[in-house]
Amino acid sequence: HDPDISALHPLQLNYIHTYVDQWETVLKSPTFADPQTGFRAYSDELSFIDYLLINELSKNVDGYRISTFLHKKRFSEGGKLYAGPLWDYNLGWGNANYCQGGSTTGWEMNFNSVCGGSGGLQNPFWWNRLLQDSLYANEVNCRWFELRQSTFSDTVLNHYIDSMALYLNEAAVRHYQKWPILGTYVWPNNYIGATYQDEVNYLKTWIHDRMIWMDANMFGTCTAGLQSQQIDPIRVFPNPADALLFIEGVPIGQDIQVIDTYGRTVKRVSVNQETTSLDISGLSPGIYSIQLENNPAYARFIKR
Repeated sequence: HDPDISALHPLQLNYIHTYVDQWETVLKSPTFADPQTGFRAYSDELSFIDYLLINELSKNVDGYRISTFLHKKRFSEGGKLYAGPLWDYNLGWGNANYCQGGSTTGWEMNFNSVCGGSGGLQNPFWWNRLLQDSLYANEVNCRWFELRQSTFSDTVLNHYIDSMALYLNEAAVRHYQKWPILGTYVWPNNYIGATYQDEVNYLKTWIHDRMIWMDANMFGTCTAGLQSQQIDPIRVFPNPADALLFIEGVPIGQDIQVIDTYGRTVKRVSVNQETTSLDISGLSPGIYSIQLENNPAYARFIKR
């Protein structure tokens, strides 16, 4: 899409075609999870994790198989393939009455077995294959429960929906005056509300129920114990981080350790001031936890 295929030089088109072919060939290979030569050498793991989670949270029937963009960074920016940007979610969020799109249960990535596909428009094998790597599945798990405590918490999402509903309230009145469709089926509605507020309430309830199901059925295991109750929470910023991470909420004199998703301690430091800086430039990209010695408190962060 950018640039348009007709505008691409044949060498450029062949290059990107070959790169994606190589990535897919590696994904199909027995050594696809190899940390050096596997899929991580070609694609950005964290972008695929976030893309998976937003498609699954919205249960977008067009997700994966149709309305999915990838983009590739320049070599000066790492050169890898990234999932995104996000696009086309009008048939997500419980708004499709076909192919189980309105159900709050089940994984959208299994669309092919649930609904098949017309004209070859089926989900590519990438998403299920990636989850066959236990490390990737564990990082999906950690990322989900991290988001559930922040961006995807019920409180944050309900506040956002309510604020947008209020902002759009006057426009909604004008909209339904011109198009009087409230209480009327419009393809492919899964729910037909009698009022604007009914529709808002349905959206909030559907998202809540969807997240509860995902909580109970999430892939992998957060091996660093990241799902335990957080006590006197540690604060880390920026998050994600590239080279330097700042840590607050840790008592002076307390030792902290950085743990990867295998449960291995990859860094240890003693806190000597209220805000501690931590050099993480040597860590591989991924999801990590910061934990205190002999203390249940923890925090998660993403190393780009």
